[in-house]
Amino acid sequence: MSVDLDEPEITVDAEDDAAQDDAGERALDGESDAEVEELDVDLDADAPDDDAAPELAEDELLEEDGASRPSKPPPPPRGEKAPPPPPEKAAEKAEPARAEKAEAKKDAAKEGAAKARARKTRRKWYETLFNDDYLRTVPIPHPRTIEKQCDFIEQRFGLAKGATILDVGCGLGLHAVELTRRGYLVVGLDLSLPMLSRAADEAQEHGFKINFLHADMREMNFDGAFDAVLCWGTTLGYFDDETNKQVIERLYRALKPRGLLLLEVVNRDYVIRTQPNLVWFEGDGCVVMEETQMNYITSRLETKRTVILDDGRQRDNLYSIRLFSLHELGQVLHHQGFRVVEVSGREAHPGVFFGADSPQLLILAERRPQGPPTPPGRGSSSSMK
Repeated sequence: MSVDLDEPEITVDAEDDAAQDDAGERALDGESDAEVEELDVDLDADAPDDDAAPELAEDELLEEDGASRPSKPPPPPRGEKAPPPPPEKAAEKAEPARAEKAEAKKDAAKEGAAKARARKTRRKWYETLFNDDYLRTVPIPHPRTIEKQCDFIEQRFGLAKGATILDVGCGLGLHAVELTRRGYLVVGLDLSLPMLSRAADEAQEHGFKINFLHADMREMNFDGAFDAVLCWGTTLGYFDDETNKQVIERLYRALKPRGLLLLEVVNRDYVIRTQPNLVWFEGDGCVVMEETQMNYITSRLETKRTVILDDGRQRDNLYSIRLFSLHELGQVLHHQGFRVVEVSGREAHPGVFFGADSPQLLILAERRPQGPPTPPGRGSSSSMK
């Protein structure tokens, strides 16, 4: 048995389809408008300024596509040093630094040369006076005079033959040669090369080998090497008071314990009676004028020395020498570790001193074995009890 089922026929009018399409479109349009309105509200509420918006967009684009545009490194934390510059920049900075150092070295060299020239121009009178022209003005003592003076020196020292003697400020070496002839071992010391040259010639003429040293008495450094020290011809007194004391200290150090010092200087109390003074005398092809006056504040004899040479040249020198009274020089020797043994006013009267009537101070002093006296207030604490 068969049953025929007729399918219902569904018909849709065109108008209904159009109405449904219009309703759907209106619904979609309504939702879109609502979403746009909500998006506009959000953009208006959270959007940044117009100037910053492109930067944000650019940063977002760089993050999204991994752009390789270089960016500035973050600054170093506080308290930490910045990283070193690239090698190229460091080299560029080092080049001017090297140039500045080279320029600084040149300036230092120029300054050193200028100071050296200034030192030469400021040389002391005793470093320049005793030259060849000066030797033309010095009368050579008669050999008999040197013999008498060495008789006095030998008797005051009382040394055995072969004893060592240091002649400080030996000059022409006349006393050194005569004492060598008498059997003593003599060393001569002087700052003037022209004088030492003459002294060496004098020794060679007599067939003696004497050690003459070119040195400054302020810098000599002998340690207990000599039995006696001779300082003749007002050699002491060229310097200021403090330096004169230092020279006497070096004379002390040069002596053996109980060694003897014989010091000869002009007597201040004798000289001041004739000051101011003016003398003329003739030398070897020259005429010499010396004007002297005493500075009673510094106790120095100030001298203006003019030498007119036969070739027309003229040499002017200004210098001063510290003059001592007996009590002054005695105190200086005592404080430097000496004991005054004997004082004479002339070589012809050993052991006799006539004060202001004696032209010389001839002081014989012994090096005390215990050294200079201890200044007051510097003794040990046990000695104060």
